[in-house]
Order: sequence, then C-alpha cells, then structure tokens
Amino acid sequence: MNTVSYFAFGLNHKSAPVSIRESFEMNEDKVRQLYRMTQLPAGTESIVLSTCNRTEVWLYGAASSVIDMQSNIETLCEPWPGEHAFTYENEEAIRHVFEVTSGLRSQVLGDAQILSQVKDAYRLAATCEKVGPRLHRLMHTAFATAKRVISTTALGTGGTSIARTAVGTLSDRIGKENGSSDQISVLVLGGGDMGGRVLKELGNHPSATCFICNRTAERAEKLASRYGATTVPWEQRTEVAAEVDVVFATTGAEFPVITRPDFEQVTLDGPTLFIDISVPRNIDPDVVEIPGISIVNIDQLPIANGNGKNPVRRDLGQALKICDEALREVLGWESETRAVELAVRMLDQTFEAIRYREVERNIHRFSPKDHGNVDRLTRSIIQKLIAIPIVRLKAMVNSDEDLSERLELLGHLFDRGDCEE
Repeated sequence: MNTVSYFAFGLNHKSAPVSIRESFEMNEDKVRQLYRMTQLPAGTESIVLSTCNRTEVWLYGAASSVIDMQSNIETLCEPWPGEHAFTYENEEAIRHVFEVTSGLRSQVLGDAQILSQVKDAYRLAATCEKVGPRLHRLMHTAFATAKRVISTTALGTGGTSIARTAVGTLSDRIGKENGSSDQISVLVLGGGDMGGRVLKELGNHPSATCFICNRTAERAEKLASRYGATTVPWEQRTEVAAEVDVVFATTGAEFPVITRPDFEQVTLDGPTLFIDISVPRNIDPDVVEIPGISIVNIDQLPIANGNGKNPVRRDLGQALKICDEALREVLGWESETRAVELAVRMLDQTFEAIRYREVERNIHRFSPKDHGNVDRLTRSIIQKLIAIPIVRLKAMVNSDEDLSERLELLGHLFDRGDCEE
C-alpha cells in the first residue's frame, strides 16, 4: 500500500555544487511544463521551487509520486543526481519547508529574497491547480512562520541577500586585483530582479561607475534611469566587460553569455573580476584561463553569517524554535484531519453498506428499467443524510471542541455497517 506522506526532495547549495544545480534550474515555463506532463494520483499535491541555490519539490502524496516527479524532471533536465540530492519525509519535510521559507537554510542566513520566491512558487502551483488543502495549509503556516521570524529576530533586520553579499566582495577583491578600491567601473549583465538588486546595492558604493546591459534595451534603460547607470548595447557586452574592473553576471540565460572565444576577440584593459551569481552560470568557466581574468561563482561567495556573538547568528536558535512551534501546530492539525478523514470514511462505508443491502433485498420489487433510477435515488438520499455530519466533523479540526471524544462517540453510534438489526 502506498502510504500518503509529506515529502521534500531535490538539490540545494549544500547537497550539490553549482555545476550540478545549473542543469536542474527551471524557469516558470519549464515548471509549467513539468506540471503539465506529470499526471499524479487524485489527492496528490505539489509545489516546485527553483532558485539560484535550489531546485526542489514539496509534495503531499505517495512515494511513487516522488519517483514520477523525479523521472519527469530527468526528461526536462538531466539524469537525476541521486548522490547530490536529498529527500525528507513527513516531519523532516515539513520542518524543511518552514526553515527554507524563513531563510534559515539559505546560503546567506536570513536571505531576504527567499520568502517572495517561495510565495511565487506557491502561486504558480496554485494557478496550475497542483495545490490542495494540505499544501494550502502548510504554505500559509510557512508564510506566517517566516513573518514571525522576520519580525521577532535579528534575521529580519539585516536585509541580507545574495546580491548584497556579492556586492560586498568589491572592496576586498578589487583592492587585491587592482591595488586600489577608490574608483571602480562595474558592468551588470542582466536587467532582471537580481540585476536590479545588484544595482541597488552598488548605490552604496559612490566610487563605482555602473553600466547595465540587457538583451531587452527597454529594461536596461529603466534600471539605468532608476539607479544612475549607463546602458550598454547587448552586442557590446564583451568589449565593455574587457574595459571594466568588475562584471556582475545575473541573467536568466540557459547558456554562457560570455565565452572564452568572445574574449579572445577583444583586448583586456587591466584585470577583470567576474562575479557570476547566475544559475546556470553566465560566464564560461574557461574564461578564467585568459591572463588577467578571475571568476567568483555563487558557490564561492565569501558568505559571512557571523559567529555566536553576531545578532543574526545568535537569534538563529530563537528562529528554529519558532519553526518547531509551527511544526507541532501542523502535526497536530494533520493528526486531527486524518482522524476526521477516517471518521468520514467510516460514515460513508456504514451508510453505503446499509443502502446496498436494502437495495439488494428490495430491487426485485422494481422493473429492470427502474433499477438504475433506484440506485441513483438511494445514493442521493445517503449523500444528503451524511453531508451535514461531514461538514460539522471537518469544522471540528483545530476548534476548541474535544474532537477525540466526539469521534469516539461517532464510532460507537455508526460503526455498525455489518449488523443486521
């Protein structure tokens, strides 16, 4: 029998390097395609979350559905990298969802961006009709938990993010590469959300002269106007990259947008540092073989989450306790929900057994042409009889009423489907 459980499985920055993760990055179109091609049993629910640091699935259903999802991900991406993947079930899976949503399992502790990314993934799954009562409840609890972590701990005060961490490497690395960090020139490749975040963070570096380059010129112009940057035509990205001190690569391209052959056609104007925070990577790793070029990819960012004296690190324990409280709440709700589902099934089976027996005993009183009508009429009567008790039962979950006593009484009253009285 396939037991129904909560599952969380996939890849993240802790289980797999960027060279593996980039093969499983899925944009919105690919996630929609995965939803369309995955035909799971009724009652199965799923959410796909794909960011620069993780591609994972949160699923309520049977273990066989996990295998089906992995198989379809393989069809869209690459063979499933079992040695670089993780799978959590039930309590571990629920805790994982809460801690991811709260930024506690991010590369940058307290990542300010992850909550909105999880919300976007949830909305897409709901739009594709892949979310039911279990994951609706789980995700709304996760959002409330994340907001509580943000509002009551230091994790909500730093506004930490990959973009901020990447820009924070400037003074360190440029000083080492160029001998001075007084004046630097920076090119941002990509005009999406991450590119905008990088430009915003660069606003805290008045010594930085910023350029922005995007395939869609209108997008680049909008960001340039907002953050005081200069636009660069997409076709000139390699020439400008060869002239600046730093290049931030943030596009959503599936393949490198700057390759070694590209750079061999231009003259390098001093050392250039590429900070590639895209997944898949935007900068061909072979570019580093050109003298004067160095690359920092997303896995190589000098993440500084602090020590025990750091407020963010110190409040981690409190944040984990908040997630544990939410976990106990969901487990309690799940236990009550399953008990009610069993009671509903018992009611349905008891009444159906009575209906079936009485129809069998009396069907000879009706002409054969009316047999179908008799069956439909009696089914309708039974459904109307148990409709109100079922609604009341479901309303008891998480109410102040003593659910266990009421379910026990219900069992005594109606678990008599085999009796002849």
